[in-house]
Amino acid sequence: MKPVVVVWSGDAEFHLLANHILMADGFQTLVAEGLEEALQLARERQPFAIVMDCRVDNSLTAVEICGRLKGDVDTAGTLAVAVISQGAEKHYLELLKAGIDESCMRPVAPSRLLEFLRSRLQRGPSGAKGLVDGTVLRYEGIEMNLATIRVRRNGREIRLAPIEFKLLKLLLERPEQVVSRDELIAAAWPSTHYVEGRTVDVHMGRLRRLLMDRNDADVVRTVRGIGYALDAKRNGG
Repeated sequence: MKPVVVVWSGDAEFHLLANHILMADGFQTLVAEGLEEALQLARERQPFAIVMDCRVDNSLTAVEICGRLKGDVDTAGTLAVAVISQGAEKHYLELLKAGIDESCMRPVAPSRLLEFLRSRLQRGPSGAKGLVDGTVLRYEGIEMNLATIRVRRNGREIRLAPIEFKLLKLLLERPEQVVSRDELIAAAWPSTHYVEGRTVDVHMGRLRRLLMDRNDADVVRTVRGIGYALDAKRNGG
């Protein structure tokens, strides 16, 4: 059975383009023009993902769709992807807080969208190893609530900036697996930003220090020249 993707937009041209790209790569697409229609399709058809055309005039609607999607246990597992037009970038943080899984700026390269969807499709159920009831990721005392955008470790609240939050989210989704710097960059920074590996190292160092406060064990493993992993069995880093 082909994986289903809902395409939400009020623009017929976007629907045609997205449908063509997705269908050519083996996905089945469903079109939604309104907020309630998108959510109804998500509940009834349980799609693999919903791709949202996030423009200046509808970006707050996209935030609401994402928030309601991730706040409903029946639809929280659906991937939410925002294609952001110029002028709508100001709502990027709201999308992040709402639980967006991926975002990219228009004009978006079809290869980037397809690469993200393919990578999550190939990951399958194992990618959600640390996922509890669709809203909480856990590993070694670290708990990330995707609905409330809060992170705790052993009961202690950790305040993370948006970049560190997205880095940790990806690592929690793939516990004890090595995540490359390129994957971390794709998850945490908009596609319009050029980011060097050293920048990733700086943010990962900050995340490591925050997780280790109060003498909690260091579970961030550095794999030199490649990337990072959450690994409680690490031997140095």
